[in-house]
Amino acid sequence: MRNQQPNHHSIEFPSTPSSLLLSGAQDLGHLAMMGVALNGRIIHWNHGCERLYGWSSAEVLGQNADLLLKTRFAIAEAEVKRHLFSEGHWEGILFQCKQDSSPPSRPKTLKKNRIQTPSNKSDSASAPLRERQENLQEITVASHWTVKRDSQGEPFAYLIVNINISGITLGLAQNSSETSAKTSLISANHKPVNSQIYSQTPPSGLSVYRLSQTWPEPEHLLSNWISNIPGAIYRSKIQKKPKIEFISEAIFEIIKYSNEEIIRQENHNYYDLIYGEDRIVVEQTFNNISPKNPSFSIDYRLIAADGQIKWVHDQGRGIFNKSGEMLYVDGAIFEINARQEAEEQLVKSHRKIINILESISDGFFVVDKYWNFSYINLRAEEIFMLDREQLIGQNIWQEFPGLLETIGQQCHQAIADNTKVHFEVFEPLLGIWLDIRANPHTVGLSVYFQDITERKKTEAMLWERAHLSAFSAEMGLTLGQGGSLANLLQHCVDAMVKYLEISSANIWIFNSVANLLELRAQAGHLLDESIFPKRCPPGDSLVWNIGQKRELVMGNFSNMSGALKELFSNSCLLQANFAGYPLILEDRLAGVMILCSREPFTDSIQSALGWVAQAIAVAIDRAWAREALLSRREGLLFRLASQIRNSLDLDTILETAVTEIRSLLKIDRCQFVWYFHNPIQSSLTVTHESRLPELPSLLCEYPPKKTGPLAYRIKRLEALRVDEVMTQDNLDEDTRSLMSEMGITSVLLLPLETRSGQLGAVVCSHSSGPRPWTDSEVELLHAVIDQVALSIDQAELYAQTHAAALAAQTQAQQLSEALQNLKQTQSQLIQTEKMSGLGQMVAGIAHEINNPVNFITGNLVHTKNYVEDLLGLMELYQKNYPDPVPEIQEEAENIDLDFLMEDLPKILASMEIGAERISQIVLSLRNFSRLDEAEMKPVNIHEGIDSTLLILQNRCKPKGKNSGIEIIKNYGDLPKVECYAGQLNQVFMNVLANAMDALENQPNPHIITITTEVVQPTECIKPSQVAIRIQDNGPGMSEDVQKRLFDPFFTTKPVGKGTGLGMSISYKIIVEKHGGIIECHSELGQGTEFLIQIPISQSKVVNK
Repeated sequence: MRNQQPNHHSIEFPSTPSSLLLSGAQDLGHLAMMGVALNGRIIHWNHGCERLYGWSSAEVLGQNADLLLKTRFAIAEAEVKRHLFSEGHWEGILFQCKQDSSPPSRPKTLKKNRIQTPSNKSDSASAPLRERQENLQEITVASHWTVKRDSQGEPFAYLIVNINISGITLGLAQNSSETSAKTSLISANHKPVNSQIYSQTPPSGLSVYRLSQTWPEPEHLLSNWISNIPGAIYRSKIQKKPKIEFISEAIFEIIKYSNEEIIRQENHNYYDLIYGEDRIVVEQTFNNISPKNPSFSIDYRLIAADGQIKWVHDQGRGIFNKSGEMLYVDGAIFEINARQEAEEQLVKSHRKIINILESISDGFFVVDKYWNFSYINLRAEEIFMLDREQLIGQNIWQEFPGLLETIGQQCHQAIADNTKVHFEVFEPLLGIWLDIRANPHTVGLSVYFQDITERKKTEAMLWERAHLSAFSAEMGLTLGQGGSLANLLQHCVDAMVKYLEISSANIWIFNSVANLLELRAQAGHLLDESIFPKRCPPGDSLVWNIGQKRELVMGNFSNMSGALKELFSNSCLLQANFAGYPLILEDRLAGVMILCSREPFTDSIQSALGWVAQAIAVAIDRAWAREALLSRREGLLFRLASQIRNSLDLDTILETAVTEIRSLLKIDRCQFVWYFHNPIQSSLTVTHESRLPELPSLLCEYPPKKTGPLAYRIKRLEALRVDEVMTQDNLDEDTRSLMSEMGITSVLLLPLETRSGQLGAVVCSHSSGPRPWTDSEVELLHAVIDQVALSIDQAELYAQTHAAALAAQTQAQQLSEALQNLKQTQSQLIQTEKMSGLGQMVAGIAHEINNPVNFITGNLVHTKNYVEDLLGLMELYQKNYPDPVPEIQEEAENIDLDFLMEDLPKILASMEIGAERISQIVLSLRNFSRLDEAEMKPVNIHEGIDSTLLILQNRCKPKGKNSGIEIIKNYGDLPKVECYAGQLNQVFMNVLANAMDALENQPNPHIITITTEVVQPTECIKPSQVAIRIQDNGPGMSEDVQKRLFDPFFTTKPVGKGTGLGMSISYKIIVEKHGGIIECHSELGQGTEFLIQIPISQSKVVNK
């Protein structure tokens, strides 16, 4: 059961007038129940009202209730409102009007579904009422008014329940606050009983009609009235167990028990028929009735005679005596099974609607008139990203302040105009686009919103595609038309502003001569020159920094660094989106492009602007290239003409031509080809070439079989112009194959013919991909070839006139060279003879010295023994005869016997050392001359070096201030080496003697370092070799001296001190005789090192 004090619906649903009115009450279909807003407009009209008054809800909603029903009040309306708002309810009798049902035809209806606003209520309500004035019938109703309040406690409407009591004579209660309306009620035996059926003391002046104290009408009139009421009227006496004293016959229609059975309690007490679970609630409701709260309203269940459960609505009030004791309870019982089913259906409907709202993809929420959330569906909760339980009851503008700026104005306008609004808006707080439909109602606003971000993105993408397509076409046409650079740049910035909705587009071009950026084109909003100057020299300006750093700068001015914020602090574009593109081609700065836009640059627009920046850079570079090409064409022709005047050397002219052409056209390779005629088959030879370093050289004579078609073209003076070798249609297969083998992808061949009939061609080629040859380039090359042909003719003329002189000069040079060779050969023979004679003389001297030295050395041994014996004998005499005779003593003093005995062994030792030294010198002389070793044989290299040093030992001794020469030997472990020992010693002598000469006038110390080692075989050095390094710390030699060091007769010594043949002969001994190498490594001030390297074995070396 449900107690109606008060009863709230359990399902929360978007507030409507009906749902709010019926909270705490039941919409009883058998009673006339209406809702009237505070402004008098009807907002609810149930089926009971339709039956009572004759108008449908569609006809009356929005109409003024007082004007429609002709309600008559005799007391000021302010008094009614005061009582209503102080007590919360009001009861009384009213006179009203309804449609007269007697005419056969249906009366005219009001316009349906029209909700009136205050601006048109008087006209729209009065017009239909005037039309139907003659069809109205006056009725009397018992009326109960209740004030309805919203969730904030604010009143917003009246809930009015009316019962038609027409036919009962009424009297006007005037000036009486205590008068009660009395009536005769029919008891069970139909006897009149005085009972107060209505007791209400109205406020002073309240327009209320009361029942008269007595019923002047016949008894059956009251019986008819009671029977006409669609419910059971009852009076229950209050005692321990309440007892029904009167109940109308209508109870039978409800529970199938007659009113007599209920009153007499023949089978059941009425209260025993209450469903078990509901009895306690009914008892509690009756117990809660008090003088201050006399009314009650409750729903409960009754058990009917046939066992069915019947839902009833019991509404009444307690009757109290003056002491406040409750005597009776008067009330009315109405069957509400149909209403209950309707409510259940309503609950199901509400639940269905709630389920639908929870499952739809749209967000939905409801706010009351104070903008507080009263309902939020699941999708709205997801979009808001907050728990809806926390949001219910909270103010939308306080929870989401950003929404006030985006949707607040439209929502307030919808409430103010009482009209639906539909709009789209981007919500930065949520970061999405919303499609919003707001529906106002009397107590708030229902809002449907859908996330249309993807749709907006699609629309934006389609818009971008369309505009980008038009932009691309415009840019392609602009860039393809050519024309002046200024016009091209202006068309570009105009297209950006037109198609990409860019507010400002500007292009600066780099002036390399002045080293600054110059503004050449601008469109849209003009930028502040103090921030974006037209001429930007090196400095801190944004334009220059973008060009210098060569990096894209993009973003919002307000998000940039502090420096940029300061730069733009006074600019009107502070909140604009900014993009700065450096215009770069192959790491060369061409300019800077600055763009400003109110909207962020999308990825598609950024991509388009990226290729546009690249295309503009290419266009600028091409314009520069055209200017440079014109100047370089003139320069090239001038240089070739100058070359002709300054040089008649054909190689120089051709080398200059191919180099300048390749540089001018920026191609991979340029060649000059000579055509050589042959009766059998002609050939082509590339004699001059300029190419990229990474490309292989093609200087060669090509096989006639592969160059036949090209030779034929040159012979016929036909040009060949091929942009792409592999796809050219008019190219023969032999030439295509030759070009492919040479790695050429594009070729331009222009033939030429000299006055003497010689044929050749300038060949320009590309190997890194296809290259179109322009007409201007071909025209330029024709002019160049004419100059080249002229230069060849002049060179040939010069060659012919110079030929005789050149031949004579050549013959004279040959004679000079023959004479020089003769002198060199003669000098070498002389030197060889000198060395040979020297060797024989040295060998003879060594032999002659060796014999006496051997004699002396052999006798020294015996002499040493004799002297030792004599000295031993003298010691014995001195020991045994300490006092000799005076003559002996005198003689001993004269000859200083003691000194003689001490010095004589020393003299013998010195003589022995000298003899040994003489023997070593003799041996060194013999080793140096090597006359006994004229043939090649294995020798110890170290012995040859040591013998040479021994001969030169005297030059190593200190002399005066000269501290002498220190010889440092770093001998390695060398095997015996096959060589001509005497010749090799001669080389050592020449090198060491030159080193000692170089050290003569140098400051101390004087050092010569001799290092020997074995050199293992390598790819360059096949057999194992020994290396001898002789290094001094002398003054060193210049590069010019080193270049001529081994030339015959070249010497740096003063006249008379050198022949200039020593190093030349040494070179021939090492290189020609031994198959080795001799090198000189020297720097001025760093000393000199000679490297001598010969094979260990000469078996695999071919002697020269």
